[in-house]
Amino acid sequence: MTKQNLKDILYGSIHELASDRKNYYHSTFGNNYSHFTPEGEKAVLELLQVWVYSMLQTEEKELDRRAKDLVVKELKGENDKSV
Repeated sequence: MTKQNLKDILYGSIHELASDRKNYYHSTFGNNYSHFTPEGEKAVLELLQVWVYSMLQTEEKELDRRAKDLVVKELKGENDKSV
């Protein structure tokens, strides 16, 4: 999964939660009167717990891939000696 996939999932998930009145109360009077319901707060926390784990796994895989790419380049003699 890519970082962009994770961003899309988070945006879409929060949008869906906020679209349901049992999770989010949206007031036309502004932000001060709009809020997540207790049920919505619980859902957002559960979503974030799953999402953060996936985010950290994705970053770990990306770092591992980049490290492997650097090692392969070094072994092939493709390192940049101008630095």
